[in-house]
Amino acid sequence: MLSFIVFGLLAIIAGALAAANIVIEKLPYTKEYIEKMIPYQAVIGAVALVLSVLKLLDAFALKMDNFSLIINLCCIASTAIVGFLLGFPMVQQFMANDENSKAKAEEIRKKLSAYQVIAGLVALGSGVYVLLYGISL
Repeated sequence: MLSFIVFGLLAIIAGALAAANIVIEKLPYTKEYIEKMIPYQAVIGAVALVLSVLKLLDAFALKMDNFSLIINLCCIASTAIVGFLLGFPMVQQFMANDENSKAKAEEIRKKLSAYQVIAGLVALGSGVYVLLYGISL
């Protein structure tokens, strides 16, 4: 299905941006590509967050074996976390002018930022699986 392919590619891109230091260290040839994506990371993050929420709504409607469902859910969760962290500047613009909600969002971002690299690596790995799963359908 096309949605698996698109979401898998988005998870790979967002995961690579979130864990850029590790990805570049292990795969030096990716440095040029990641540097080209950095100016767009807020947009990529916001799109990843929105698509993760939409993908979660239809995750259980599909007929998948248990292993694929677990990997798909890991991909959705990690991409949502990475999407929130990368797209935080854009998410903050769409929030109401209520200072209380902005403060709460900033508090959540600070808590989640400790897990950015881990979530990025999970999104990267599970994104590859989701992409291959979508191609095999």
